[in-house]
Parts: sequence; structure tokens; C-alpha cells
Amino acid sequence: MKEMNEKSYRRTVRVTAVIFFIIIIVPLFLILRFHIRHTFSASKWEKYPEKRRLIVSDMLEKHPLVGMSEDEVVALLGEEDGGHKTGFKISKTYYPPDSTLVYYLGRDRLEYVWLIVSLENSNVCAVEVDVT
Repeated sequence: MKEMNEKSYRRTVRVTAVIFFIIIIVPLFLILRFHIRHTFSASKWEKYPEKRRLIVSDMLEKHPLVGMSEDEVVALLGEEDGGHKTGFKISKTYYPPDSTLVYYLGRDRLEYVWLIVSLENSNVCAVEVDVT
């Protein structure tokens, strides 16, 4: 009888451990993984241009670009990916290359997503995300 209670106790402990793992550890791991994948770093920005759309929100939250100089933006994000006059679908605007920095953020389904940094007197005056 005592042996039966000991087996039952061990089984209860194992089941409790598995339930704890499933309820607590797995969701925590998934949340951390999601957070890490969507956190901005200059190295991620440079290494994975196709994934920039996943981290652009975090970048803009940590580094509000409006008010920064063109040199500060280039130091943070690197040289722009645009450089030529381009039209965008959402804003229906053509941005002149001499007063705009354009960064490729990746693809969303069939459209290319871009970060558009507008400059006035070499300082950022507006930031938009648009598609081509």
C-alpha cells in the first residue's frame, strides 16, 4: 500500500511539472522570442533588410527621427536604399531625392515597403511608411 502511494505521489509530481512547463515556460519562451525578433538594433537593420518592417516600429519608438540631422539618421540606419525620384501608393506623392532619405523595409505580400524620411534644411521634418 505504501509503495502504491509513493508511485501515485511521483506521478502527481511529474504531471504537475509537465503542466507547469506547458502553462508557464512555453508561453514565456514564445513571448521572449517574439520580442527579440521585433527589437531594433543597428546590426539587425544592416544584416536583414527584408526583415526591417518587423523592427521599424521599435526603431521609431527608441529613436524618434524627427528633429535629427541627416548625418545622425545615416549614422543610425546607414546609407539610404532609395536615391532616385520614386512614387508611393498610399501617399500618392513623389519625393525628391535631394530632400528625402528612403529605406527599404521588406515586402508585404506583393508590395515593397519603404521608410520615407523627409528633410528640411538637412534635418528630419517628417517620417512615413509607404509602399510601391
